[in-house]
Amino acid sequence: MKRQLSARELTAGIHLAVFVEPYLSAVLQSRKTIESRFAVHRRPPYGCIEPEDYILLKQSGGPVVGVVLAKSATFYQLSPSVLAQLRLRFADKLFANDDQFWESRALKQYATLIELQEPLKITPLPIVKRDRQAWVTYHRALKSPATLDV
Repeated sequence: MKRQLSARELTAGIHLAVFVEPYLSAVLQSRKTIESRFAVHRRPPYGCIEPEDYILLKQSGGPVVGVVLAKSATFYQLSPSVLAQLRLRFADKLFANDDQFWESRALKQYATLIELQEPLKITPLPIVKRDRQAWVTYHRALKSPATLDV
């Protein structure tokens, strides 16, 4: 028997984030408690992620190996001084204490910082993904009446 799930129940966003090591393991072990995404142009997750959204953690070139909940999301338009402030305030939580990390982001214009909570390692789940996007938003809260078959 199929159950109808109403749109008002679908409030969480679902995102897929591609990670490389050592950042992936650091998130799963709660050593990295803030995820950052920097970009020249506004693109997801900038302006697309909200508290209580789910983030699927995909290993670069591999399967989804975990899921984490977004506790908060903050969006920044960058300048040299804003980037320096972010480094001072968040380097430890970002698992980013090396100069190379920050130097490689010096020309970026936008940043998204996502506070993470409740990381959960899962049985590897293969996902067919052939593009090079490091972040994909699959679902945002539905605004109009709709149903899904579950």
